[in-house]
Amino acid sequence: MKDEYLRQLAREFPDQFPDGQAYSINVGDGWYGLVREACVKLQHELIDNPKLRGRTSWFQIKEKFGGIRLNYDLRGLSGPMLSNSFLDAISEIERRSFKTCEDCGSCEAVTTEGPGWLRSLCPKCREEMWARRSRR
Repeated sequence: MKDEYLRQLAREFPDQFPDGQAYSINVGDGWYGLVREACVKLQHELIDNPKLRGRTSWFQIKEKFGGIRLNYDLRGLSGPMLSNSFLDAISEIERRSFKTCEDCGSCEAVTTEGPGWLRSLCPKCREEMWARRSRR
C-alpha cells in the first residue's frame, strides 16, 4: 500500500497504530477502502469500550490465500472483549476482499483464478500482473 495511504491511516486512527506508523499493513492499494472501514469499526469499538483504549491495535493486515486478513492485538486483555457486531463486521470485510481487486479496488469480475500465488484481481489488473512478470 502506498506510503501516503499508510500515513493517512496512522494520522486518522492514532490509537490503532500506537507507534504512529501503519507498517503492519501489507496489502495492495485497492484494499485501502476495506482497511479504512476496518479501522472505523475498531474506532467505534474503542469508543464503546474504554477498557480497550490504548490496549487494542492492528497487529498485522495482510493478504493470505487471496483474501485480506485483519489481525488485531489485545495486548494482555483476555476474555470476550470485542463485541459480536465488530467481529461480524471484520469477517464481512474479509469475505468482501475476495470480490475486491487488491490492486485497483474494482468489484467487477474479480477472481482468485490463475496459476501461482492466489490474488483477488480484476481481469485488467491480472493481465497487467502477468505482463510485468513476463518482462522479467
